[in-house]
Formats: sequence, C-alpha cells, structure tokens
Amino acid sequence: IDLSNLKGKLMLGLDGTNSSALIISCAGSTRLDFEKDFIGCCGEQNCKNANEQFGTYLLEVSGLLGGHSGEDIDKTRANANIVTFNILKNVSNYAKIKLVKVTGGGKDNAIPRECSVFFQSNAKIDELQKSIKDYLQNFDAQYTNEKDRKISVKNAEISGNFTKLSNKESKDLIGFITDFNNGVLEKANGMVVSSINLANVKLENNKLVIRTMQRFNSTECEHKELNNITLYCKNKGYKCIIRESSPFFENKKGGKLQEICEKAYYENGYKDLQVLNIHAGLEGGVFANKIKDLQVVVLGADLYDIHTPNEKMKISSLDKLSKWIKSIMLKI
Repeated sequence: IDLSNLKGKLMLGLDGTNSSALIISCAGSTRLDFEKDFIGCCGEQNCKNANEQFGTYLLEVSGLLGGHSGEDIDKTRANANIVTFNILKNVSNYAKIKLVKVTGGGKDNAIPRECSVFFQSNAKIDELQKSIKDYLQNFDAQYTNEKDRKISVKNAEISGNFTKLSNKESKDLIGFITDFNNGVLEKANGMVVSSINLANVKLENNKLVIRTMQRFNSTECEHKELNNITLYCKNKGYKCIIRESSPFFENKKGGKLQEICEKAYYENGYKDLQVLNIHAGLEGGVFANKIKDLQVVVLGADLYDIHTPNEKMKISSLDKLSKWIKSIMLKI
C-alpha cells in the first residue's frame, strides 16, 4: 500500500476487542508454509501384499474451542492438528500406519478446531478405539475447558484411486508434527512475545502442505524463532516458505495521542482503563512501518470468542466506543 500522501502523525485504529482498553502496541506476524512431496507406498517392497492385511479408517477430531491464535494462544486450548497426530503417534508405537489423506484446521490466525485423517493400519478397530480412550484420559485432565470435544475413529472406505504414504514416511510426518514446538515460544514480564500456530495441514496424493502463523512483539523474537523454524524444517527435509509478513507497532508510554485518549476516556465518566501491549496483529502496524514517527493507538468494541464460529459483539459497547471516539476527535 502506498502511504506517501499521508501527512498525519496520529493514527486511531478501531480493531480492538475491548471498550475499556487502549492498545499501545501489537504483534507482527509471518505466515510460513512447510511443504514436502512424498514417494508414497509404492516405494515399499511387496506393498501390494502388505496392503491386503490393512484396514482403512477415519480418525476425526472436532468440537474444540479454537480461538484467536494470538490473544488465546496461552489459554490452554487444544490444537486439533496436534491432537490428531498425537493419537496417530500412539497408534504407530504398536502398529503399522499409512496416511492417505489429512484435512486439518482452517485460517492461519485461528487455533484449529477440527482435523480428519484417512489412514490404513494393521491395527484392529477395537485397538484403535482403545488408543483414543486411553488418550482422552490425559487430554481431559489437561484441557478442562474442552467440554464439547469429539474424537472418534471408525472403519472407512475411500472411493476411486488414492495414494498413500509408506509406513516410514507416515511415521516421519507424524514425528514432524508432534515434535513441532507449537504454541507459546517466549514470554517477557508475563506477556507472550513470541508464538506459532500450526494452523492448517493438508495431505493429498502424497503432497503435504502445512500452514502456520508466527507472531512476535519484537524484531529479535522474529529473527530468533524464524531461524529456529527454518533449521528444524531443513533438518527434517521439509521446504520452508515465507508466504507473507505483517509488521508490529509499539509506542513509548506518555505519547501525545495516548494522553488524549486517556483524558477523553475518564472525562466521559468511564472507569478502569486498561493500557495494553497485546500479542495479536493489528492493521496499525502496516501504517507505523511506513510512516516515520507515527503514533498509533487502538480502541474497539467488546468482542468475544473471536476467530471462531461463536464470535459476537456486545452491542451496547458501541455506544461507549462512539462517545469515546468523539471526545478524542474534539481534543485533537
């Protein structure tokens, strides 16, 4: 975006999520893709005979809370892709497994709520169901808020011609995902300053594409974790592609715009203003990155369950926000 014609040095963003908060810094983000083409089961000796002993199954994970991959990344919410592949890892410890198709997650900026996998295995259906039952004992103890989770495995059929990974390739992919350092990467003063969300996994016709979003609140965090991730992929034989990046913004406390916003808030009779640094991406970062000495603050209405199908807004908070904005504009 060309911002060369903009002369202002004060920016009021309106993409916050709390009508009692003034945001003075946000995170930047980098969208990273991991890709790999597999040879597939045909690379194994006696593959055809081995397949005759294998059943075909569908493993499904759904009903998880999900959430914003920045604001909610430290709230102990399960990632459906990680959950699914941890179950597959348990199966691979006692049986052979051949992945056929994986469809997991959705948008890069949302914690995945669902994942499904078609696979073949020499394990029996009752063994697979027991693996899930055993896994759920630990899962429910760790994720006490995931009340609506649904995790199941059943016999399945796959119509038409389909390709599949070999047992070795499948175990390698399972290990790549279960060993991946997903979630909060670093905190400072109790705040998340670096994280990554393993957002989307797609495997079809032996081609794998994994999409992730890395968030950071400083250039140091950005470079440090990007180097770590790139090295991890290289060592595992996966291609790492930077799809796009968005910059962060930060303001020093006590700036003119912050002072105006705080006075306007309290003059309207509102109480307990929160001045926040957040680990989510806001559009002000793009402007601050291109306009020297730009002061950016962000306000917003009261939003809940953002980046999920349950996202909603408290309508009465719009009136509060409108009055606050009007008072700010009269002071500038």
